[in-house]
Amino acid sequence: MSTISIQLAFDLLLNSSQSALIDIAWFGRAYTPVIGTPYLRPSMLACTSAPQGGGANGTILWSGRYQLLLNYPAANGPDDAGQKAEELRGVFRRGLNLPTNDGWTVVVENTEVPPPQQGDAWLTQPVLVRWWSLEFPT
Repeated sequence: MSTISIQLAFDLLLNSSQSALIDIAWFGRAYTPVIGTPYLRPSMLACTSAPQGGGANGTILWSGRYQLLLNYPAANGPDDAGQKAEELRGVFRRGLNLPTNDGWTVVVENTEVPPPQQGDAWLTQPVLVRWWSLEFPT
């Protein structure tokens, strides 16, 4: 299991959902925001691994947060961003099992929608997806 395989599982779900109907600024790809056009910036905010038990071949608990930053024109107010955030909460619902490309499963623990941040040109609405996974010895 790797951070890359975990992020790819989340990115594939996002890309296949109806929420992909908004511009997405994917990690590692050039993207220039267009004033007045909402966009979404996904990223892996945190990813840690910790052995669970003794020995060199013990189970490893992976956990972290996948972050979705919704950026909407500030002049529009928070309603559209809030509606899209609630839509994303449904996509990344609690208890969802996501398969990774290396054969493991990531479990969504919780999805939270904290208050938006207001800037001059953009209103940024975060959506935070807490997740965990167990990697068993092979």
